[in-house]
Amino acid sequence: MIKEILREQKEIDSFISKVIDSEPEYIALDIETDWFSENKWSPLQLGLDWIWIYDWVNAWFIVHKEWLDYWGLDLLVHSSPIITQNWKFDFSILLNLGYISFLEDIIIHDTKILSHMCNENRASHSLKDMVISVLKKDTVVKLSDVGQKPIMEKNLLTMTEESQKDFKENILWTWEEKLWSYCIDDCVNTYELFFHFKENIPSPRVWAIYEKIELPFLKVLIEMEIAGINLDIDYLKGIGDKLQDKILDLQIEIYKEAWTDFNIWSAK
Repeated sequence: MIKEILREQKEIDSFISKVIDSEPEYIALDIETDWFSENKWSPLQLGLDWIWIYDWVNAWFIVHKEWLDYWGLDLLVHSSPIITQNWKFDFSILLNLGYISFLEDIIIHDTKILSHMCNENRASHSLKDMVISVLKKDTVVKLSDVGQKPIMEKNLLTMTEESQKDFKENILWTWEEKLWSYCIDDCVNTYELFFHFKENIPSPRVWAIYEKIELPFLKVLIEMEIAGINLDIDYLKGIGDKLQDKILDLQIEIYKEAWTDFNIWSAK
């Protein structure tokens, strides 16, 4: 199996053309952002650092953030069904940054949603947990195994060319290799999970709900997040004030019935 990192525009264009021409059945996609940390809470505030695309037949497709032109990615995601884990996050970033033009005609599958539909009572639907519990793999590369990206000293003027070269080739590249391994594993595991869930879906009816309701609805949510929605703030505040008054009235009634006050919000 081929593993390669593509840095030149010509290489990227050639590879994308080869993959599109081969018409793969599915492609697994994973991206990493400029906040390679646990703080991935707002996709619309993140930039893109790396893209990993995995095609079971052709090759590993690892694209560095210095990729100059992303037009090929737009063609690629519209040419074959895409498999991701939590695709709403990945595609929110790609759309927000303009790396893909629109969601229409893109066929996207999401292993996280499939996991819920196959077993809503599963202890965890995270990718790493499902690799162990569903795929029965003994080990999984975690984010903590990769660590934070090494930072070169700020004052480059005090560093010799040899020191800068040593940092890049021995420290930075070592970290990047760990990152590649982490994301390649994510792509492969996502790919394998998809086929596991597809083969073990409870019924054709559940699969139909997944395809016709769950996935299209996610596209609506992404478009809402990017475009935003209009709200009548004053009207909503008025409703909130009325509800708050009603809650206070009910609270007083409850205390009267109980002949004492207590924490109504307690689960017990």
